[in-house]
Amino acid sequence: MKKSRKIRWIILSILIICVATILLLPGSKLFVGSKLTVTMSAEVDGVDVVPYNITCTNGVGEEEKLRVLNKNNEVVIYVGASKRDKYIISYDVDTSDGVKHFSYGIMRTHQGGPRDSYWYKLDLNKDEETYEWEARIWLDRKNAETKAHTILLSEDENAYVQFGP
Repeated sequence: MKKSRKIRWIILSILIICVATILLLPGSKLFVGSKLTVTMSAEVDGVDVVPYNITCTNGVGEEEKLRVLNKNNEVVIYVGASKRDKYIISYDVDTSDGVKHFSYGIMRTHQGGPRDSYWYKLDLNKDEETYEWEARIWLDRKNAETKAHTILLSEDENAYVQFGP
């Protein structure tokens, strides 16, 4: 009787390990982890603000499921990012002139590959002489170059920085 219990325990253990492996492999359609992680921070006129109304759409305009985690003055976004190659992350920040809407794009050149982690920073300032909003934006990927752009919102309110080809 002890042998049959031991055999059942071994079979159950092997089954649990197989299911866990399938759920944890990044190439799996059942993958429970995230493949795209973005740590976001924003400043408006030198004051830290927390972005809100965060959404993510893929290359065909479908909204992706995401998990948002607030950490002090930063927001960490986790996106499954397994189906498409382009992701547009949009968000809002409050300013003295009302709500400003921003977005940035991330292109992935591999499907089902390793997880990607990005860091995104927005520094939004209003020029005291011209009263124009200027956005300085950084998008950085570990072990890769940093993309940095300065955007005058009066010239192009829809401009965004993008990582990828």
